[in-house]
Formats: sequence, C-alpha cells, structure tokens
Amino acid sequence: MEDVTEESRRPESGFGEKKPENSLWQNMFYLLKNIYRTDKLYLAFIVLIVPVQIGIIALEAYVPKAVIGGIDVAESLRVYLLSIVYPVLLYLAAKCLYVILDYKLVKGGANQRALYMTYGFNKAIDMDYQDFSSEKGQTLVSRGLALADEGDSTLLVTFGQRCSAFLAGIVGIVFFAGLVAQIHPSLLVCICVSGVIQYYYGERLAEFKEKTVKETRGLRTKMRYVRRTKGDYEYAKDIRLYRMADLFRDTERKLEGEWEYYRRKERIRDYGGFALTALLIFFRDGLTYFYLTSMFLSGSIQTADFVFLLGITRGISGWLMDLISQITAIHGDMAPLNDMREYLEYQDSLKRGEGLPVPTRYDIEFKDVWFKYPGSDNWVIKGMSFHIKEGEKVAIVGVNGAGKSTIVGLIIGLLHPCKGEILIGGVNAEEMNINERYALFSAVFQDVHIFPDTVANMVMGSDYTELDLMDIGSSGSDSEKVQTPDEAYRRRKVEEALEKAGLIETIRALPYGMDTYLGKMSREGAVDLSGGQNQRLVLARAIYRDAPIAILDEPTAALDPIAESEIYERYNQLVKGKTAIFISHRLASTRFCDRIFFIEDGQIIEEGSHEELMRYGGKYKEMFDIQAYYYQDHLEGDKLSVLSKDGGESL
Repeated sequence: MEDVTEESRRPESGFGEKKPENSLWQNMFYLLKNIYRTDKLYLAFIVLIVPVQIGIIALEAYVPKAVIGGIDVAESLRVYLLSIVYPVLLYLAAKCLYVILDYKLVKGGANQRALYMTYGFNKAIDMDYQDFSSEKGQTLVSRGLALADEGDSTLLVTFGQRCSAFLAGIVGIVFFAGLVAQIHPSLLVCICVSGVIQYYYGERLAEFKEKTVKETRGLRTKMRYVRRTKGDYEYAKDIRLYRMADLFRDTERKLEGEWEYYRRKERIRDYGGFALTALLIFFRDGLTYFYLTSMFLSGSIQTADFVFLLGITRGISGWLMDLISQITAIHGDMAPLNDMREYLEYQDSLKRGEGLPVPTRYDIEFKDVWFKYPGSDNWVIKGMSFHIKEGEKVAIVGVNGAGKSTIVGLIIGLLHPCKGEILIGGVNAEEMNINERYALFSAVFQDVHIFPDTVANMVMGSDYTELDLMDIGSSGSDSEKVQTPDEAYRRRKVEEALEKAGLIETIRALPYGMDTYLGKMSREGAVDLSGGQNQRLVLARAIYRDAPIAILDEPTAALDPIAESEIYERYNQLVKGKTAIFISHRLASTRFCDRIFFIEDGQIIEEGSHEELMRYGGKYKEMFDIQAYYYQDHLEGDKLSVLSKDGGESL
C-alpha cells in the first residue's frame, strides 16, 4: 500500500492551532465593538446612564444635606420647602430616567443575546460538514452556543448594565475622591486598600470559577443529554417498554451529585467573599464615622455637612465595590466567552468566493484519493481511482462500513480528500465554489430528516417561497389565494415531483394539501408521515431539484426489500440521461446499473456489470448468493423476484 506522508496530505479540518485565550479587556472591547456595529443606540444608552448613576449618588448625599441645612437658614416653612423641592424633584427625575435607561439596557442586552444566538446557529448551518460532524466540531459548537443559551442572566444580556456600572464607578471615584480626602487622606487610603483586597479575592474567585467551568464541561454536556433524551418522544417507547425510567433517574441523580460537589465548593468561596466584604465595610464605615464625628465635635463641619460627606464616602465605597464586582463577574464568564469567540471566529477551508468554472459535462473521476476522518488514524478510503462517465449509472455496493457513504460525501463535497484529486467534468471539485458544487447534485441520503415546515417547502428546499397561501384553520382553497406566476410554477413543479415519487394522493388527502405542516411536535395542526411516506417525500425533493448528477445513498435500509426495490426502480426511471450513483448493501436493488463497484476495506476490489461480476465469481457473487438464498428461503416467492446462483431469475 502506498504510504501517505504528512507532506502529501491536505489538512484534515479547518480548526488549525488553538488560539491563546483572550484577556478580560480584549473580551470587553470585543463585546463593545460588536455593540457599536450592531446597535449604536444601545451603546448610547450605556454611556448616557453613567452620569445619571453618578447624579443619583450625588443627589442622595445632597438632598439630606439640603433638608437638614435648610432648617437653620429658612425664614419660613414656605421658603424651606421651596429650597428642598428642586433637589428632590431632580432626584426623582434622575431615578425615573435611570429606570427607563436601565430597561433600555436590559432590552438591548436581550437583543444582543438574540443576535449571538442567530450568528451561532447560522455558523453551524454554514460550517464545513466535515468539521461540523467531527467530535471536535460538535464540542466547538456546543461550547460556542452555551453562553448565549444561558438565558437572561448571561453576560451577553447583562454586559451593558455591567459596563455602565463599571464606567460610573471610575468617573464617580475620580470626581469625588477629593471630597473624601478632605475628611482625611487615610480614609481614602483605607477605601482604596479595601478595594484592592476585594479585587484580589474576586480575581482568585473568578479564576476558581473559570477552572470549574472548564472541569465541568463534560459533566454539563451529560446532564443536558440525559434531560433532553428523557423528553424526546423518539425514545419514549424504549424507556417505557424496558423500564428505563429508573436508569435515567439514577444517572441524573449521580450527575447532579457530581454537579452539587462543584457548586458546594463555589458556595463556600462565595460565602468567604461575603464575609470579607462585610468585614471591610465594617472597618471602612467605622473609620468614616470616627473622622466625621471628630470633625463635627471640633466644629469643623455642621450636621448637614456630616450627612453629605457620609453619603459621598459611602457612594465612593459603593462605586469601588461595584467596579471590582463587575470586573470579577465579567472575569468569571471569560471561559464561556472565549469558547463563544473561538467558535464564531472559526474559519473553515471551503471556497465560498469565486472558484473554478462550473463544469459543462458531468463525469466524475477519483485520482488516487485517500481519506480518513478527523481525529482517526484509520484510512477509510485508500488510494481509490475510478471514472464514472457522464450519463452512466453506477452502483457502489459492499458490506456496512466498507466506505460507500464516505465516497458519496467526497463526491458531493461534504468530505474532503486528504490526498488525491476529485474531478467533476474535468474540474478539480475542491477548487469550485462550494454552493455551486452542491447545486450539481440531487441526493437522497441514508438518514431521512423531515423539517418542521410545509410539504411544499420541504420539497422545494433552497427554492422555497413564503407561500402563506393558506393559514391553518382558515377557510378557502388554494384557488382563492393570489399566486404570482413564479409561485404557481413552483407549486406545479412540487406537485409533479410528488406525483413522480408516488406520494401525490397521500399529500392531497392531508388537511391542507401541500401547505400542511410536518412534524406534529412543532406546531398545532402539523402531521407526521409514515417512514415509507417520508422516504418518498425526500425522493420528491431530489426529483424537484433536477440536478445533473443523482445520488441514492442507501435511503431505504430500514425498508423491506420489496419497498426498496420499488423506490430504486422508480428513481432509475426518473434519472434517465443523468449521471447516477446508487448505494446499497442489497445487491438485487442495483442490478440495472451499467457498472457496479464492490467496495471492501476502502478499496474497489471488483468492478463490472452485474452479469460480469456474477461470471467472475468473486466477493460480489458470494454476497449476492447469500442474499438471494435468504430471500428465497424466507420470503414468499410470488412477492419477490431474485436471481438464482447461476445469474438467472427465479420466483
């Protein structure tokens, strides 16, 4: 076997080297930059609320001074009330403005979270399939979406409030530090020292929480999986029949016990932080009262000044504590924020810009193609070379795990060769624009996934339209709705595809025809089709697309041989003149093909027509005979036609 050196291989994925984690300040700038790009009004609210917050603290200190000081100088009650009404009204106005701006920050933060969720899901949809389907890719996506999926308490929602509190703390301390220093310089030093102590403890706490987040990633993934599975109706029959409820409860209980261990360690450190904060406040306030009382008794300040300076001192202390708490809180979210940035900043190697011209002929050629899945040491495709002529029908057969579906993934562009070339119409497929490459194929895959949309949109795929032609529960028929010529054409094309797939009568019998929603768990009035009907629906989607290359990748493995043979025969009739590839492990289903590739251990070990391979007497004939014997022995002879061992037909 040819050795594939590191130099000759293409990169297995677009992940590359892991970037160093971003610092707190880098992440704060990143969030602010994105706010500026997406919602400048939200950024304006973050800035505007800062002077309001500072003004409220200043007024909370000044109003008591005005109330007490006005008693000594007021000539009458009317004069006294007039002297305090303006600061009181200003204070009330500031509080009202603060409530409005704070609501705007909450709303803006929720919008930012929604944007990050949208970015994240769009990233997953557009991500290179090879990377996305790998273990590393799934971990990257799961961690990348975790922060945005935490609800309204996530940093993405609260960042505006935290940022404004941070700015208010800095500005407030700068503005009013001089007043505190007038009381006594050591008081300002005491406040600063207590802040440094709190900051140090907060940083250690944030580091501990960041470490805990990293240590519990796997645990939280397991917990989400168990809880999601318990509520998934696809598992409901197995859970009930085999009495697996107790197993799920015990598993969840054990996982919650592990989770509680980490939470308890966090709570102990949190309680330590609360105790430290209380102790520092006690000494700080005690020192404040000592100095202010001394100044009052010495006659340096009046009662009103005492109250005012006490309020300012507490305000500065509060700002400093808030400043530190915001830094440590944001620091505590650095791990999930770095995970989110790593995911959103991931770049795959797909060619999305201008690529090589789209081919005008549709033959497919493999030239010494090697492939193994990312993270694996086992080669799935080993030096494979073949040429499928334009308009030729080729079957790729073999036992499960031989590499059949991997070949399909490589042809389509869902997977990428580690070495070698794949040519479509003589064009290097890896150098084509990926979306133009996808457009060359109408494929029906092994796993059938029905999306929660209308039958029509399911069939149309990327050609969908906002049909809105019939709301569920409304009266009237399609003919009463206004359709554009383009919509009418597409709906006729959908109907033709459903008819060719043998599903049109089933769809017409649904409550709203092709406008009926699928997936009854997704919305009221939606329906579920049977397994065989779903197979025909995805077949109709492939027919609707009418691409030049057709692929049937073993989509009927769960069906009986009769139903499978019918679908293959039907598809065979529909792809006349197209390049077509049929994948199956049931050899009788593909005997109509021009050529058959028998795959074993990632290599083509036999190639030829059905008759040629039967005469050759190799692995293909051996497998065919075993399957034929099973069907003859175990199925009713008048329902299935199989080939006998000599290649002839028997009932």
